[in-house]
Amino acid sequence: MTKNGHLIAGAIASIYPAFIALNSFGLPYSLAACLMTIAGANAPDYLEIRYTKKIVKKSGFFQKPKEITVSKTVLAHRGVTHTILYWFTAFILSYLLINPTVWFHELIGRFSVLSELHDSKIILSLLLGYAFGGLTHLFGDLPNKKSIPIIPFGFRFCLNLWNSGEKEKFMMFLVGVVTCILVGIEANLLTLDRLLEWYAFVSELIVEFFQKIR
Repeated sequence: MTKNGHLIAGAIASIYPAFIALNSFGLPYSLAACLMTIAGANAPDYLEIRYTKKIVKKSGFFQKPKEITVSKTVLAHRGVTHTILYWFTAFILSYLLINPTVWFHELIGRFSVLSELHDSKIILSLLLGYAFGGLTHLFGDLPNKKSIPIIPFGFRFCLNLWNSGEKEKFMMFLVGVVTCILVGIEANLLTLDRLLEWYAFVSELIVEFFQKIR
């Protein structure tokens, strides 16, 4: 997806972290989570730290060398900043600190760092939104032909369906569907039967979509 495509997808997905923060902390924290989701939607790219560099390019034997400006990144593109495990861990950690299970509540009591984070509503709201925004970015990158790492410096994966920047509206639609499902689960509005109905409906739409583009 393009930069703007990721940004729009992040805005759509921001409903989910905003809903969690609203239920747990209130409206101001909900807005913070919403804004940080949008900010995190392009985080895997801008965390690579892009810069420009001037190089001398030789066009031919009889032509004078030309000085051109090229764009480079400090960290490799779709490398460490695109690692799914990092973003998923950050999201799960923030989610469990907001809504701890029984065993995680015991873990919070044992570690002062977790206890302090658990008491900080604003940090949790910001972390939740930022991490989910990063996951949304990776979700948008998965269908591309260039893979992203699942684990640090390890197994990489891609669906190899289309080039980056293509089918953005379809990906935004999928982000919207997934967001609605997650909000429904969080609000206890979706049962297993309804989830299966959603799955069947979305599966039919996806099959029809790929039949049309072939």
